[in-house]
Amino acid sequence: MLSKAWILPTLMLTTLSIFPISMGKLKFVPIYKTLTIKANKKLPPHIAFMDSHFENQDDEWTAFEKKNKSPLAVGFSVTSQQGPYVLTQKKVLEGFVIRKSAEVLSLASQGVYKTKAQAVAEVQGPQWLKNIVGDSQTLPRAEEPVHNLLAARRVMGPLEITGGLAVTNEHHIEIRRSDEGVFREMGRVDLMKGSYSIDIDDASGAIVARLLDRSGTILGEGSIRLSQLQVGQGRLIYGPRLEVAPSPSWKGRVSRYYGDPKKDKTGGTTKVTSFGGENTITVGSNGEISLDISKGSTTIVRAEAAEHVPSSKIMLAGDAKTFGVTLFPNSTMEALKSLAAEQKSLSRSHLDETSFVWGTVSLDGKPLSGVSVVSETDPETKAIYFNEFMIPDPKLTATSGSGLYAFVDLHDGFHALLAQRGFEYFGHQNVEVERGSVAIGDLESTLRTEPVHVRAFDAFSGEPVSLVANMQSLSEPVDINEGSASIILPQISRMSMIYTETPPEYINANYFYNDQDSYIHLPMLSHAWLTEMKRTAKINEMPDTGTIVGFFNEESFEVYLAAQAQNSPAYILYFDAAGRVIEGNRGQAGGGFIIFNVPYGTQETVVVGSTSEKVFSKVVPVDMESISVLSFSSY
Repeated sequence: MLSKAWILPTLMLTTLSIFPISMGKLKFVPIYKTLTIKANKKLPPHIAFMDSHFENQDDEWTAFEKKNKSPLAVGFSVTSQQGPYVLTQKKVLEGFVIRKSAEVLSLASQGVYKTKAQAVAEVQGPQWLKNIVGDSQTLPRAEEPVHNLLAARRVMGPLEITGGLAVTNEHHIEIRRSDEGVFREMGRVDLMKGSYSIDIDDASGAIVARLLDRSGTILGEGSIRLSQLQVGQGRLIYGPRLEVAPSPSWKGRVSRYYGDPKKDKTGGTTKVTSFGGENTITVGSNGEISLDISKGSTTIVRAEAAEHVPSSKIMLAGDAKTFGVTLFPNSTMEALKSLAAEQKSLSRSHLDETSFVWGTVSLDGKPLSGVSVVSETDPETKAIYFNEFMIPDPKLTATSGSGLYAFVDLHDGFHALLAQRGFEYFGHQNVEVERGSVAIGDLESTLRTEPVHVRAFDAFSGEPVSLVANMQSLSEPVDINEGSASIILPQISRMSMIYTETPPEYINANYFYNDQDSYIHLPMLSHAWLTEMKRTAKINEMPDTGTIVGFFNEESFEVYLAAQAQNSPAYILYFDAAGRVIEGNRGQAGGGFIIFNVPYGTQETVVVGSTSEKVFSKVVPVDMESISVLSFSSY
């Protein structure tokens, strides 16, 4: 007896043998799509891929659709066949994700929810990498159905394009989750509804939106941190508005201390520069300025105007607030000089060519009283505090309700300012002090905090490293055990520093971070590696100099020190992702650079992308025989 599975084929063959007809040609047409896989250039080349996506290429199917087709039907001619073609069908195969084990792939194809261990294995790759890419915080599974959900949760919300940006057929918007500098899931955009959505497995990192042109140039971007979302038990999370603004330009303003904002016309008489005076910034009629440097960069902005003392401030790109520099009248600073001379029992002429630091102590934007300020670099020089009428009062030992303070005659150079309320840490700020100018040193604090992951690892093998990190934002050292620690930082955009105490085989060094960063990576350098670099390049170390080591992951690049004389002893050496020396005057993506014999003092390291021409910069205080380690990244 024939089974049911053989009845139809047997019947068709019998019919064809009795009524032979022309069936045409039966053709299987595979439609291919290009799979693009990008490597994570932040990690060594043999580590997990960071990105993959398909490029739509339906040209073959479109051509096939236009061709005349012969229907496959028993007993009918081509002309008599009506309706849809029999057995002519477009079949789109279900997508799949490349994973590390057949077991995980099988579970994923069955729609089984991944366990935490599986999610960690998929995201983190090799075991030694666990402290670089971060622990997976798998979201709890909820039972509410969401259409076509691809992960644990879906985040969706309004999307707005601002600053004169527009989307044409030459552009596209990309929505991604970024976790510790590595891009994860890709989301979707509905331009008609002005909304975005993205399916995520982990609650860490940020959702990043980027407007790109066909060449991949980023025209605008915006982001929100996932830790700021209200994550309940539901699978659908309504996120805040995601705003895509022009990039990488950052807005600011130069104003006068006693100027009326409505009448202040500093443009035309005000000169503003950055990068050690090399870059002149255009000033608008009302003092508007704009800096074209990439997110996370730092530079010292200097401003000058007639009848005012020059001012400077360390600017950090990426702050949502408008960056501001204030100019002070000569008469105000002369009065402050007289008060300082009286306080120090000095002759007035002693302070003719002196320096100033001026700032406001505030808590969540409001001036705060009872806070004392000291310079950790020059603790002998005492601060001058202003009363509620903003008049200097030598009797005050802490801020009044105005929150104002000042220093007169700090020595030139980089200063770390510390604010304390009682004996407790309140805040800090770093300033560059110069003779004849005012350094702006506003000291802020906030009640808003966020958790931050700190990772310490060998820069080239990725092995986790245990060490002690002395962080400027915290009053106590942080023990980083097995390369990982979690801390709480105030949400303030400012340049901060870390000094590490490492095992004997590694180098104690200075690192830099922004308190608003969602993660901090500390790539460790071994003594053996740096010694080999010096031997290979035949470096003769000079006295009164330091060393700067930097890592850049986005593209090939060039690096230089701003405002250096032609006879500068600085020597630049490039290395690849494995730490091997590269010949030539350009670095590779995923590699970095070493600058030997960097002159003592505050320097600005500038990196320029070879393809995008994006500019990154870092302010670096260089001490004698010090080593500073920099990481350049847009995310």
